[in-house]
Amino acid sequence: MPVKCVTVECIPTLIQLRRPVHAVYCAAMQRFGLGVDEEMVKRAYTHGFKTTQMKYPSFGVGPDGALKYYKDWWRVSVFETLNAPGMPATGWSGDEFDLFFQHVFSEFGSVTTWQAQPDAKEFLQQCQAAGLVTGLLDNSYARYIDDTLPLCDGLHEALHFSVLGADYDPPLLKPSAAAFDEALRKANVAQRMFGKGVGDIGPDEMLHLGNRLNVDYAGAMGAGWKALVLDRTRSVREKLRKGTRRAVSVYLPLS
Repeated sequence: MPVKCVTVECIPTLIQLRRPVHAVYCAAMQRFGLGVDEEMVKRAYTHGFKTTQMKYPSFGVGPDGALKYYKDWWRVSVFETLNAPGMPATGWSGDEFDLFFQHVFSEFGSVTTWQAQPDAKEFLQQCQAAGLVTGLLDNSYARYIDDTLPLCDGLHEALHFSVLGADYDPPLLKPSAAAFDEALRKANVAQRMFGKGVGDIGPDEMLHLGNRLNVDYAGAMGAGWKALVLDRTRSVREKLRKGTRRAVSVYLPLS
Protein backbone atom coordinates (compact mmCIF):
# COMPACT_ATOMS: atom_id res chain seq x y z
CA MET A 1 0.00 0.00 0.00
CA PRO A 2 1.26 3.54 -0.70
CA VAL A 3 2.26 5.74 2.21
CA LYS A 4 -0.33 8.33 3.25
CA CYS A 5 1.24 9.59 6.49
CA VAL A 6 4.80 10.08 7.71
CA THR A 7 5.60 10.41 11.41
CA VAL A 8 8.99 11.43 12.74
CA GLU A 9 10.83 11.17 16.02
CA CYS A 10 12.05 14.46 17.48
CA ILE A 11 15.73 14.26 18.56
CA PRO A 12 17.96 14.06 16.53
CA THR A 13 15.67 13.49 13.54
CA LEU A 14 14.19 17.01 13.52
CA ILE A 15 16.27 18.98 16.00
CA GLN A 16 19.60 18.73 17.77
CA LEU A 17 21.45 20.33 20.64
CA ARG A 18 24.10 22.88 19.80
CA ARG A 19 26.08 21.64 22.81
CA PRO A 20 25.68 18.72 25.22
CA VAL A 21 23.18 18.99 28.07
CA HIS A 22 25.89 18.75 30.72
CA ALA A 23 27.78 21.61 29.05
CA VAL A 24 24.71 23.84 29.39
CA TYR A 25 24.41 22.89 33.06
CA CYS A 26 28.13 23.43 33.65
CA ALA A 27 28.09 26.92 32.11
CA ALA A 28 25.11 27.84 34.26
CA MET A 29 26.75 26.56 37.43
CA GLN A 30 29.95 28.45 36.70
CA ARG A 31 27.94 31.60 36.06
CA PHE A 32 26.39 31.17 39.50
CA GLY A 33 29.79 30.79 41.14
CA LEU A 34 30.13 27.03 41.53
CA GLY A 35 33.57 25.49 41.07
CA VAL A 36 32.75 22.69 38.64
CA ASP A 37 34.03 21.27 35.37
CA GLU A 38 32.19 19.51 32.55
CA GLU A 39 33.19 15.97 33.48
CA MET A 40 32.01 16.49 37.05
CA VAL A 41 28.71 17.93 35.86
CA LYS A 42 28.27 15.18 33.26
CA ARG A 43 28.35 12.54 36.00
CA ALA A 44 26.08 14.64 38.21
CA TYR A 45 23.53 15.20 35.45
CA THR A 46 23.36 11.48 34.69
CA HIS A 47 22.79 10.80 38.39
CA GLY A 48 20.17 13.53 38.71
CA PHE A 49 18.22 12.49 35.63
CA LYS A 50 18.17 8.78 36.50
CA THR A 51 17.27 9.46 40.14
CA THR A 52 14.36 11.66 39.16
CA GLN A 53 13.14 9.23 36.51
CA MET A 54 13.13 6.47 39.11
CA LYS A 55 11.10 8.63 41.51
CA TYR A 56 8.76 10.02 38.87
CA PRO A 57 8.69 7.86 35.70
CA SER A 58 7.53 9.42 32.43
CA PHE A 59 8.17 12.94 33.70
CA GLY A 60 5.67 12.51 36.54
CA VAL A 61 2.66 11.70 34.39
CA GLY A 62 0.53 8.71 35.36
CA PRO A 63 -2.27 7.57 37.65
CA ASP A 64 -0.12 8.23 40.73
CA GLY A 65 2.04 10.94 39.21
CA ALA A 66 2.88 13.56 41.80
CA LEU A 67 4.22 15.95 39.18
CA LYS A 68 1.62 17.04 36.64
CA TYR A 69 3.75 19.68 34.93
CA TYR A 70 7.00 18.86 33.20
CA LYS A 71 8.70 21.95 34.64
CA ASP A 72 8.23 20.52 38.13
CA TRP A 73 9.91 17.30 37.01
CA TRP A 74 12.93 19.21 35.75
CA ARG A 75 13.06 21.23 38.98
CA VAL A 76 13.54 17.96 40.88
CA SER A 77 16.10 16.74 38.34
CA VAL A 78 18.18 19.93 38.59
CA PHE A 79 18.05 19.72 42.40
CA GLU A 80 19.23 16.10 42.29
CA THR A 81 22.02 17.08 39.89
CA LEU A 82 23.27 19.81 42.20
CA ASN A 83 23.24 17.37 45.12
CA ALA A 84 24.81 14.43 43.30
CA PRO A 85 27.85 12.71 44.86
CA GLY A 86 31.03 14.70 44.28
CA MET A 87 29.30 18.03 43.64
CA PRO A 88 30.26 21.05 45.76
CA ALA A 89 27.73 22.23 48.32
CA THR A 90 25.87 25.31 47.10
CA GLY A 91 24.64 26.68 50.41
CA TRP A 92 21.73 28.16 48.49
CA SER A 93 18.37 29.05 49.96
CA GLY A 94 15.19 27.91 48.26
CA ASP A 95 14.84 31.29 46.57
CA GLU A 96 18.43 31.16 45.32
CA PHE A 97 17.89 27.67 43.91
CA ASP A 98 14.78 28.93 42.12
CA LEU A 99 16.85 31.63 40.39
CA PHE A 100 19.37 29.06 39.22
CA PHE A 101 16.72 26.60 38.09
CA GLN A 102 14.87 29.18 36.03
CA HIS A 103 18.11 30.14 34.30
CA VAL A 104 18.80 26.51 33.35
CA PHE A 105 15.21 25.87 32.30
CA SER A 106 15.19 28.98 30.11
CA GLU A 107 18.42 27.90 28.42
CA PHE A 108 16.57 24.88 27.07
CA GLY A 109 13.96 27.15 25.54
CA SER A 110 16.56 29.08 23.58
CA VAL A 111 18.04 29.01 20.09
CA THR A 112 21.45 29.16 21.76
CA THR A 113 20.82 25.58 22.89
CA TRP A 114 18.64 24.04 20.13
CA GLN A 115 18.76 24.11 16.36
CA ALA A 116 16.74 22.52 13.57
CA GLN A 117 18.36 19.86 11.43
CA PRO A 118 19.11 21.64 8.13
CA ASP A 119 16.99 19.25 6.06
CA ALA A 120 14.09 18.75 8.49
CA LYS A 121 11.60 21.42 7.48
CA GLU A 122 12.17 20.98 3.75
CA PHE A 123 11.58 17.23 4.08
CA LEU A 124 8.30 17.71 5.96
CA GLN A 125 7.14 20.38 3.53
CA GLN A 126 7.90 18.11 0.58
CA CYS A 127 5.86 15.36 2.23
CA GLN A 128 2.93 17.74 2.65
CA ALA A 129 3.28 19.00 -0.92
CA ALA A 130 3.01 15.38 -2.05
CA GLY A 131 -0.32 15.11 -0.22
CA LEU A 132 0.97 13.26 2.84
CA VAL A 133 -0.09 13.84 6.42
CA THR A 134 2.88 14.59 8.71
CA GLY A 135 3.12 14.05 12.44
CA LEU A 136 5.46 13.99 15.41
CA LEU A 137 5.60 10.70 17.35
CA ASP A 138 7.98 10.92 20.28
CA ASN A 139 8.30 9.63 23.83
CA SER A 140 8.77 13.13 25.23
CA TYR A 141 6.38 15.77 26.51
CA ALA A 142 4.58 18.95 25.49
CA ARG A 143 7.49 21.38 25.63
CA TYR A 144 8.82 20.17 22.29
CA ILE A 145 5.67 21.08 20.37
CA ASP A 146 4.84 24.08 22.59
CA ASP A 147 8.24 25.78 22.53
CA THR A 148 11.19 23.92 21.03
CA LEU A 149 9.97 23.12 17.52
CA PRO A 150 8.47 26.61 17.01
CA LEU A 151 11.80 28.26 17.84
CA CYS A 152 13.71 25.80 15.63
CA ASP A 153 12.90 27.08 12.15
CA GLY A 154 9.17 26.99 12.90
CA LEU A 155 9.11 23.22 12.49
CA HIS A 156 5.65 23.01 14.07
CA GLU A 157 4.29 24.62 10.88
CA ALA A 158 5.28 21.51 8.92
CA LEU A 159 3.46 19.07 11.21
CA HIS A 160 -0.26 18.27 11.10
CA PHE A 161 -0.37 16.57 14.51
CA SER A 162 1.75 15.34 17.40
CA VAL A 163 1.72 12.41 19.80
CA LEU A 164 4.06 13.06 22.73
CA GLY A 165 3.86 9.89 24.76
CA ALA A 166 4.85 11.22 28.17
CA ASP A 167 1.89 13.62 28.11
CA TYR A 168 -0.67 10.81 28.17
CA ASP A 169 -2.13 9.20 31.29
CA PRO A 170 -1.11 6.42 31.27
CA PRO A 171 1.89 7.23 29.05
CA LEU A 172 1.82 6.07 25.43
CA LEU A 173 5.47 5.27 24.89
CA LYS A 174 7.08 3.68 21.85
CA PRO A 175 7.59 0.82 21.14
CA SER A 176 4.14 -0.03 22.56
CA ALA A 177 1.44 -0.53 19.93
CA ALA A 178 -0.76 1.93 21.84
CA ALA A 179 1.53 4.82 20.90
CA PHE A 180 1.39 3.95 17.21
CA ASP A 181 -2.37 3.37 17.38
CA GLU A 182 -2.85 6.87 18.81
CA ALA A 183 -0.73 8.35 16.03
CA LEU A 184 -2.82 6.48 13.45
CA ARG A 185 -6.00 7.84 15.04
CA LYS A 186 -4.68 11.41 14.93
CA ALA A 187 -3.47 10.96 11.36
CA ASN A 188 -7.03 10.19 10.31
CA VAL A 189 -8.33 13.22 12.20
CA ALA A 190 -5.73 15.37 10.43
CA GLN A 191 -6.44 14.02 6.95
CA ARG A 192 -10.12 14.87 7.34
CA MET A 193 -9.47 18.27 8.89
CA PHE A 194 -6.85 19.38 6.36
CA GLY A 195 -8.76 18.00 3.37
CA LYS A 196 -5.94 15.80 2.16
CA GLY A 197 -8.38 13.64 0.23
CA VAL A 198 -6.39 10.48 0.82
CA GLY A 199 -9.28 8.67 2.49
CA ASP A 200 -9.04 6.65 5.67
CA ILE A 201 -5.47 5.76 6.57
CA GLY A 202 -4.60 2.22 7.62
CA PRO A 203 -1.56 0.97 9.57
CA ASP A 204 0.16 -0.26 6.41
CA GLU A 205 -0.11 3.27 4.96
CA MET A 206 1.84 4.79 7.85
CA LEU A 207 5.62 5.34 7.75
CA HIS A 208 7.65 6.14 10.87
CA LEU A 209 11.10 7.69 10.68
CA GLY A 210 13.27 7.54 13.79
CA ASN A 211 16.77 6.87 15.05
CA ARG A 212 16.39 3.82 17.33
CA LEU A 213 16.05 0.23 16.22
CA ASN A 214 14.01 -1.11 19.13
CA VAL A 215 11.88 1.94 19.93
CA ASP A 216 11.24 3.38 16.46
CA TYR A 217 11.88 0.69 13.85
CA ALA A 218 10.73 -2.41 15.71
CA GLY A 219 7.85 -0.55 17.35
CA ALA A 220 6.50 0.69 14.03
CA MET A 221 6.92 -2.65 12.29
CA GLY A 222 5.20 -4.40 15.18
CA ALA A 223 2.21 -2.07 14.79
CA GLY A 224 1.92 -2.99 11.12
CA TRP A 225 3.54 0.21 9.85
CA LYS A 226 6.40 0.81 7.48
CA ALA A 227 9.59 2.10 9.11
CA LEU A 228 12.97 3.63 8.34
CA VAL A 229 15.93 4.39 10.58
CA LEU A 230 17.67 7.73 10.08
CA ASP A 231 21.10 7.24 11.61
CA ARG A 232 22.34 10.83 11.88
CA THR A 233 24.76 10.05 14.72
CA ARG A 234 25.90 6.74 13.14
CA SER A 235 25.24 4.99 16.46
CA VAL A 236 22.99 2.39 14.80
CA ARG A 237 25.63 1.66 12.18
CA GLU A 238 28.17 1.15 14.94
CA LYS A 239 25.89 -1.25 16.83
CA LEU A 240 25.30 -3.24 13.66
CA ARG A 241 29.04 -3.32 12.98
CA LYS A 242 29.71 -4.66 16.48
CA GLY A 243 26.92 -7.19 16.14
CA THR A 244 24.95 -5.86 19.12
CA ARG A 245 21.87 -5.43 16.91
CA ARG A 246 20.61 -7.67 14.15
CA ALA A 247 20.76 -6.22 10.66
CA VAL A 248 17.76 -4.28 9.38
CA SER A 249 17.16 -1.89 6.53
CA VAL A 250 18.85 1.29 7.70
CA TYR A 251 18.48 4.65 6.01
CA LEU A 252 21.67 6.64 6.44
CA PRO A 253 21.97 10.42 6.07
CA LEU A 254 23.46 11.73 2.88
CA SER A 255 26.69 13.60 3.47
